[in-house]
Amino acid sequence: MQAITPDAGSYPESYLTWFGEALAPHVDPGLIPRAVAFTKASGSAVVPTETLLENTAHAYDWESMARRPQFAYVPKDIRERDIGYLKQMARNASAEKAARFLGIRKTLIKALHDGGVPVLLGSDSPQIFNVPGFSIHRELAAMVAAGLTPFEALASGTTAPAAFFGTSAWGAIEVGRDADLVLLNANPLLDIANTQRIEGVMVRGRWLDRTELDAGLSDIEERYR
Repeated sequence: MQAITPDAGSYPESYLTWFGEALAPHVDPGLIPRAVAFTKASGSAVVPTETLLENTAHAYDWESMARRPQFAYVPKDIRERDIGYLKQMARNASAEKAARFLGIRKTLIKALHDGGVPVLLGSDSPQIFNVPGFSIHRELAAMVAAGLTPFEALASGTTAPAAFFGTSAWGAIEVGRDADLVLLNANPLLDIANTQRIEGVMVRGRWLDRTELDAGLSDIEERYR
């Protein structure tokens, strides 16, 4: 493929390398099957961290992102850093650019998954408005938006990484596996957003009910005011 350098006057130098965002207009979709084949042959897995790229691509709308309730659980210095970073990126961001860039990424995610490349769950938190814990739910939604089923999206964070790393310690509910579980009060296979309807969490065998989880969040919010 021929390397294409966008107009240097349109993007700051650091922006040119931001996951190929400035190159999105020049992508040839016909080359995607070759990219999938090369990736599969390499034995690699892919962790898209799609929610991170959605945040930066929508930098022009940083004020809306700053109003997300979960941002209250982030230290003030990190909140200010992230807002400053997105303000800089907003100079070259637009809804049109975001749609083009994210559309290509979603096509790639689906093609990689369907082509047999392990697609694993990860959000790259706490980078840029990616609040730990909350961002993984956004990542699951992004996987489904890319064309994966809710079951396939959930597998990307359970059985798929267990298979890729060759471990039987986690990835499913079974005697002898790690007791790290999430109990939901609605079926995520019907709507991936139901992963956020958490009744309780089992962490290393210790049960935390909704009351204890909420108390912990309230404590974090108070400390980070």
